[in-house]
Amino acid sequence: MFETRLTYFPFTTEYTEVTEKKLSMMIQVYSAQNSVDAHIVKGWLALHGVTAWVNGEYLQGGIGELPPMGLITVSVAEEDYDNALSLVSEYETKEL
Repeated sequence: MFETRLTYFPFTTEYTEVTEKKLSMMIQVYSAQNSVDAHIVKGWLALHGVTAWVNGEYLQGGIGELPPMGLITVSVAEEDYDNALSLVSEYETKEL
């Protein structure tokens, strides 16, 4: 059985219960244009009960040295992958 603990995630005001399994098995579901785009998708997933993580947002500061595309991604736990993928697809096709 996996250990469960409370973990604080930046950009939220609450603690979230996370298991070791969720922390170790992350899969990318979205490649964002910038950190704002990534956090919108993360919020969209959270609205539907899927915990997501934004990866690479601090790499934007190195744009002069790094390729400017594909740095910022949104990842979810393996067990949420199918649901998250359909939600991301729905997000991409919606007119906001």
